[in-house]
Amino acid sequence: MPSSAIAELTSYLSSRETSLEWPALAGEPCIADQLIELPLNIRSQLTYFEGHFPSQPVLPGVVQIHWAAELSKLIFKLDGFSTLQGLKFNSMILPDTIVTLALAFNQEKNQVKFTYFMDQQRFSLGTIIFSGMTS
Repeated sequence: MPSSAIAELTSYLSSRETSLEWPALAGEPCIADQLIELPLNIRSQLTYFEGHFPSQPVLPGVVQIHWAAELSKLIFKLDGFSTLQGLKFNSMILPDTIVTLALAFNQEKNQVKFTYFMDQQRFSLGTIIFSGMTS
């Protein structure tokens, strides 16, 4: 993975921190081959916590999928969300939690396996299949 992709990712997330629709990077991304691990600060100020749920705010699953898909498109230069497979929500992501988002890219299949986790706790996982790569 080119270092320019990481610089672009860092810039992308930094420019969206004030929008309160994206998490903040909570450290340096870890890169190995076609795998990237992003430490993310799931701040309580994110708009997605409003009303979901009033007694105990949790990060909606659709937001987790959205972030994984959009960051995968940016990092791995993918295009066109096609299918979602093997989706599992194991535990709730609560406000003010630091999680790691792991994105593992399979170029032959144009797919990215994502996992949100913290230490040994898995919050959610699934596979996003894309229609292709951008030029």
